[in-house]
Amino acid sequence: MRSLIFSHVAAWPTHHSESVEIALSERASGNEVIYLSCTGALAGSCPANPDKLERICRVCRMQTRRTISKILPNDICCIELDIQEPVYENQNFDSIESLKSYEIDGVPFGMMVCSTITSALHDSFFDVIKYSGRINELLKNSIGLYYSTIKIIEEESVDHVFVWNGRRSSDGPLTYAASSKGIQFTIFMSGGKYNTILTRDGVHMVQDLSEVKKNLSEITNKLETGVDKFSIVSDAIRYFDYAAGRDWDEKLNYLGHSQFARSFERLEKKRISKDAGKKTIAVFTGTYSEFSGVPGYDDSSDFCKNFYDGVSFLQENIHRVNSGRMIIRWHPNSRNLNGNEKGKLASIMRRGKEIKNVTHIAPESNFDSYELIQECDVAVCFGTSISVEACLYGKPVVFIGHNKFEDLDCFYKPSSFDELISLLNSTLQVKNFEHALAWGYYSLNIGNRKYEFLQQHRPDIFYYGDKRLLPSMVFYRRIIGGPKNKMLNFLKYVISQVSHPKLALTVPRK
Repeated sequence: MRSLIFSHVAAWPTHHSESVEIALSERASGNEVIYLSCTGALAGSCPANPDKLERICRVCRMQTRRTISKILPNDICCIELDIQEPVYENQNFDSIESLKSYEIDGVPFGMMVCSTITSALHDSFFDVIKYSGRINELLKNSIGLYYSTIKIIEEESVDHVFVWNGRRSSDGPLTYAASSKGIQFTIFMSGGKYNTILTRDGVHMVQDLSEVKKNLSEITNKLETGVDKFSIVSDAIRYFDYAAGRDWDEKLNYLGHSQFARSFERLEKKRISKDAGKKTIAVFTGTYSEFSGVPGYDDSSDFCKNFYDGVSFLQENIHRVNSGRMIIRWHPNSRNLNGNEKGKLASIMRRGKEIKNVTHIAPESNFDSYELIQECDVAVCFGTSISVEACLYGKPVVFIGHNKFEDLDCFYKPSSFDELISLLNSTLQVKNFEHALAWGYYSLNIGNRKYEFLQQHRPDIFYYGDKRLLPSMVFYRRIIGGPKNKMLNFLKYVISQVSHPKLALTVPRK
């Protein structure tokens, strides 16, 4: 058995550690291991370096060299990615939808490139004509990656391919190459707890909706039958306390916005104080970039094509809700938006200022979203996991859009805008509390594979025995503030090391 592990985000310690752990594990299982590293062949599609800055490529190469020389045994074959230029004719797309539909032999290259660009630009509504050059460069590179992987599989007699994430043009093509050759492929990412990895076999991305729904169904069945109910409830509470920023648990890899919850402040309570005779409708939005390119998430065939249209409809129709007032809490991560999407959000907020009984809370605000849940009468949530939390905290929830938990019995799901208004004018009951717990338990326990060789001590800090899987000093300087503050950066770096007794100040070999 010959296993190929692809490492293309070495500048991200956690995901790099996953590739190293899998390589060591496959070797221990008696398999021959090929460790494939990118040293700059990905043309702007690397998620850790979307602008292909040479200094970040250098960081990645330095980390890869350190990993190969200090961590990986000599009998693991380490090779560098070489993308052969494919035969490709530039495409002219007139919309994001036309880009998403672009395929070759059933491989959704357009969808993967769309995902890459959305993440890089922080704009889910980017102008495909403006970025046509970048789109074609990424398509060409992605197609080349696909055929180059097929060549590696054939020449190296690979039986099993392991790839991180899978939704972007930098990694998805490898799974489709494996599929085209009829061999096994596995997608991986971080687990919910330290020292765990989530792996999925035979699916093209870790966010695959059907797989998550299957996992959640198994948990809800256990809750309904009383199997492991105590541990499920305990872990769910542990997760939700952490997510809300109440209890800091350093053994959790919370996949989301705990950093926002921990910075929430209760300074604006006057904005959501009870208003006699008014029904307070809390509106929460999600974000698109994390799930861009994942089938089933953003479906333009829905009655509400996107949550911007949904929020616009709600504020323009607040007068149709009996004694209603609306407070719209934009997702904190939307503070990073750019381009057309940023403009769309700003336009909706400007319009909201002109409408009676409508209040917008900007993404930049540290307003406490959980306080809004507490004070509202009903929550309307667009694709965001806070919809599950609102149910958990005893509020009726109307859910619009898609997410991994959409089949849980936690909320009402209208099929039209008229039905949405009808629901808001109704006396709604809180939905299934136990299903909300299922989401918390799942989020904490998504890691189905435990680390056996590396050990995680803190976020981004991993050890192989007494050897640290260490990002380079260049990387630390880059993150802290750049080379101009070299001495200050170095001092901060030293302090970060001595604050943990197991960490030694080591510099990677060149």
